[in-house]
Amino acid sequence: MNVARQYLQILWVLESLIASIALFIIAGLLLADVVGREFFNHGLFGALRGAVYAMAISGLLGFGLCVASNSHVRISALDGIVPISLRPIVTRLGDIASALICALLAYWAIRFVAGTITQNEMALSLGMPVWPFQMVLPWMFLSATSRYVVFAIWPQLRPEEPAVAA
Repeated sequence: MNVARQYLQILWVLESLIASIALFIIAGLLLADVVGREFFNHGLFGALRGAVYAMAISGLLGFGLCVASNSHVRISALDGIVPISLRPIVTRLGDIASALICALLAYWAIRFVAGTITQNEMALSLGMPVWPFQMVLPWMFLSATSRYVVFAIWPQLRPEEPAVAA
């Protein structure tokens, strides 16, 4: 269980770091573009497209971070139907179902990225292939899958659900 806890912590730090760097890249690209337009009458070529890709990376990594902090959106309307004594079992079953769904989505994301590589799709405004940016898709689903598996095996590692503001 300690290895699983360390794994979750390392994954959190890694994804938080990459998402934060992506946000700094967005700010830098947009600032450079605005400065170029205001002072040189010409924006930075590819800045807006690069900012969009960086935003996609940051936002998609947020999926795993929400799973990690147990702060993702969920339907709570049926919470009262399940007796309190059965909630741990239902939660564990939910983790298993979520892991299976995310694993299936990871499979399709891998196929999608493989197709992009095979077709040699390019980000023309950046002059480079698109697939490195798309790699965040399989990553986010595999990351979430691994978290849900850990939560299903060691429920005590699942963070408490944040309180809902009324």
